[in-house]
Amino acid sequence: MPIQDIYAVVTSTAAELSVMLKADIRPEHTLFGDLAIDGDDFSFEFVPALEKALEIKTRQSDWDTVRTVRDAVAMLQKMVAGQTSTSGH
Repeated sequence: MPIQDIYAVVTSTAAELSVMLKADIRPEHTLFGDLAIDGDDFSFEFVPALEKALEIKTRQSDWDTVRTVRDAVAMLQKMVAGQTSTSGH
């Protein structure tokens, strides 16, 4: 999956939970600060929505270093690439 598609999924999902419009979200924006996504929304809505849209499964530890939109896209890109290089979930 192209990085642009992953970015579009991340920004669309973030915009649904955020104080910002999708068009205003930038790679450097922080999820918890700039976008004001709270911990519960992150864990119970943001992550599951991304997993469903990208057809992947992540672990909580995968998100430990994710702070910005850019971080989320990079981590998800690795997960998607790993998913396509192995069979199964």
